[in-house]
Amino acid sequence: MGKDTREKILKNALEMFANKGYEGTNIRELSDALGVSKGAMYRHYDSKEHLWDSVLSNIETEYEKNMGVNNNLPEIPESTDELIEITLRMINYTMHDPNVIMCRKMLNREQYRDEKVAILSDRHFLTDIESKFIVIFKGMIEKKIFREDDYKMMALEYTATISALINQRDRFPHKEEEIVSKALNYIKHFIKTYENNK
Repeated sequence: MGKDTREKILKNALEMFANKGYEGTNIRELSDALGVSKGAMYRHYDSKEHLWDSVLSNIETEYEKNMGVNNNLPEIPESTDELIEITLRMINYTMHDPNVIMCRKMLNREQYRDEKVAILSDRHFLTDIESKFIVIFKGMIEKKIFREDDYKMMALEYTATISALINQRDRFPHKEEEIVSKALNYIKHFIKTYENNK
C-alpha cells in the first residue's frame, strides 16, 4: 500500500473518528468508503486500535510542525495592532483549516475515553498556545507595550477566552461573524486593560 493510500486512509479515518467517535467507527465502513478491501486495510493497520494510534501520531506530528511551541516560537509584536493582527490570523487559521477542525472535533469527542487523547487535547487547547502567549506578553511587557503584570496569568486569561470562542464556533458555525466580532472586542478590552499608558 503506497504512501498516498496510507495518507488517504488516515485522512478518512480522522474524519470518521471525528464524526462517529472511536466506538462508532467501523473498519468495514471505512474500507468501503475508500474503495479498498477490508483485507487490504488490515494488511497495513492490523486493528482499529492500530489505526487509531496512527491517526493520533499523525495529528501530533502535524500539530508540532504547524503549531508546536518548540518549532514555532513567536515573534514579539511591536504594537497592540500587531497583536490583534497575529491573534486574528491564528483564529482564522484555526476556524477554517479542515484538518484542524476535524482534529479538534475528534479530540473534544474522545478526550474522556482515552488518556492519550486527553494529554493531546490539553496541549492543543491550552498548554502550548498558553506557552506561546506567555512569551508574547512577557516580551510586550519588556518592550513597555503592556504594563508590568503577571504575564503567565495574562496568557491563561487570553488563550482560555479565545479557545472558548473557537469551540463555540465549532458548535455554531452559522454564528461565526458574531463570534469573531466578540473575539475582536475581547482582544481590544484585554489591550485596554493591560496597555502601558505611561
